[in-house]
Formats: sequence, structure tokens, C-alpha cells
Amino acid sequence: MTNKKFIAYNLMATGLFIILIAFSDFFFPKNELLKTQNINEYNVPVNFAKQPEVTATERENITFILGEDEKPEENYYASATQFYRTHPTEKTEQLITSCRSILEVRDYLATHFQSGQMPWGKINLVVHGNEWSGLGVATLPGGKRTTVASIKSAIENNKLRPLPEFIADDCTEIHIHGCAVGRNVELLKTIGKAFGASQPVPVKSSVHFIRYEPTEGRPCRSQLESYYAFYPKTYRPTDQELIAQLKKRYPQVEINWEDALSRRQPRHQKDIYHHTFNVPIVWTVAYADEKSVPNLAKWSAQKKWLREQNELQDLLEEYKMPLENFQWTFLNTMHELEDGTKVPAIRAIGLCTVLTILKPVEGSEI
Repeated sequence: MTNKKFIAYNLMATGLFIILIAFSDFFFPKNELLKTQNINEYNVPVNFAKQPEVTATERENITFILGEDEKPEENYYASATQFYRTHPTEKTEQLITSCRSILEVRDYLATHFQSGQMPWGKINLVVHGNEWSGLGVATLPGGKRTTVASIKSAIENNKLRPLPEFIADDCTEIHIHGCAVGRNVELLKTIGKAFGASQPVPVKSSVHFIRYEPTEGRPCRSQLESYYAFYPKTYRPTDQELIAQLKKRYPQVEINWEDALSRRQPRHQKDIYHHTFNVPIVWTVAYADEKSVPNLAKWSAQKKWLREQNELQDLLEEYKMPLENFQWTFLNTMHELEDGTKVPAIRAIGLCTVLTILKPVEGSEI
């Protein structure tokens, strides 16, 4: 379950040009390894001038598996593929495993729409994700991870065109099967706008983590409650320190935290275990000239500088991720403005490890 989110702000005040960037894809080589292709290759011409006469009486459902398992012990995508291919009630008429971007999903829906077909029904998107860093799939082929910012940018640049109402309408439903993505309501709304021409396509996603696994010889999907503890990357607190943090954050939750910290994989379907992933923040502040750049050689100066970044503080407060739980690196660099001018800048790179205790939601298995 990978985890990564990109948010960008552009501010200008009192001669300072500030570019604030959070949850950059800089740390995620998987997206960088995707082959970059001309975006026009994916904008396949489709005649949207006239809505075809509808003769079908049922909508067709479709599932997109948007990734592949990177390690032999991982089976998220493999199990999900089996689930949507064979489950008696959840299997769909089509199951597509070749798309690796939101644009490719959009174009597949457009180019495989048949004359006389009702608008698409349920559209399943199976992908890694989390509430902070969005979806673990590129918005555009070879591009950035899917976040509110990357979707809006693709729409504004006319690279992600909404589907006509006769292909996807307000009765179409996009179901994103990614861990706790449902907690990022703005992301769901933005994706809905990206797919809907006259009005947003409804987008749903669970607030829980998702697990696919075979149970009693059949494919099964279940949901898990998540409880978080945070610490700077490369510095793992002791189990007792983590337990103290968890108890403080969740005083009413009755979980044997020590037992959960003892294993990374469940022994059986109802087992409680833990998982970790990293959340990065890249925060760049550009200045008018070299004289305006502060000296951040000491941690005291770095900490003061970070606390003066109000938008950064607001973001961390929104996500309940304390500043001290990031490992920070500071770089003096140059930043290129929209007009091509290069100005001096400070780039702060923060890495936080999120330890997640996962507890199955009783009765969620299907």
C-alpha cells in the first residue's frame, strides 16, 4: 500500500515567490519508470457530436486493475483480479489489467463504448492508495501520482477530457478500491468532475483499508479499521513508545497493541497486525535574490523556518501529522518560475513513517 500525495500552492507576497509543494512524487521511482508517451496517443478521436440511439436495457460493469504486485509475497492485485473475475456477485462483464493511468481508464471507457449501449454502470478502480497521498497510479501516462492537484492540472490543460453523458452519467458509479481513500473527500469529488461532462460522476470509496485474499477456497474482499502512529523515517521508536502514542491517540480503543506490533502479516482472517509506509513532503520556498535566503545550517533555524510556513502547518494539522514526526533535509537550490526565470530557493524534504495497526471489520467480508 503505497502512499503518496501531491499538493501545490502558488503564492506571491512582498517580493517573495513561494512555491509550496507537499507529498511530491520525487520519492517514488515507480512512476518515474513508466514510459513517457505523447499524450495525444491516448486522446483517441471519438465522435461525441450526437448521442447514439439507446437500445440496450442494462448497463455494463467494468473493473480496472491499475497495478501489479512488485514482490512475490504480495498478492493484492493478483487476488483482486481473481475476485472480480470469479466472485458470484462482484464479478464484472469486463476486467482490464493493461491501464496504468487515469487517462488510459477514461480513454478505454470512451473507445470501447458501443453504439446502442447504455452508459457505463459500475466502474471499479483497484489501486493502492491512502488518505494523504491519493492513488498509487499516474493521472497521465508517465506522469505524476493521482492527487487533487494532478487531476485539476490535467483538466485545466485539456489533457483529461470529461466523458459525454451518454457514456457516463449520474447513474454511473466509480468505485475506488484503495485503502482509506474514502477519507479524502476532495479527491473523490475531483475525480467525479474529471469523468462527468454536464455533472460529476458519483465516486465512492471505503474509509477502511481493503484486503483481498482467498477464504475457504473462494476469493474474498474484506475491510480493516486503521489506527496510526507516526515517527521520522529511519528512526523507529521502541514498541513501548509506539504503544504509548497509540494509547494517547485512541484512548477508547481496546486493542492489544503489543500483540499487533509483533507481526506484519495476519495468521488468520480475524487477526490484528501492522503495516508501515512513508509519507513525503517536499516544501520549496523561492526568494527574490540570494541576500533574502536565510541561513538554515542549524536545526534551531530550520525548525523556526518550518514553523513560519503557515500553509505547511495548516496541512499538517489537517492530517494530524506533527512536524516533529518528519525527518527533514534542507537544500539550497534554484527554482524556475513560470516565465522561465530562475531564482534561489530552499527546499525542505520531510519523510514520515506511518505505522498502521489493522483490525478486520467484522462482517465486511464478501
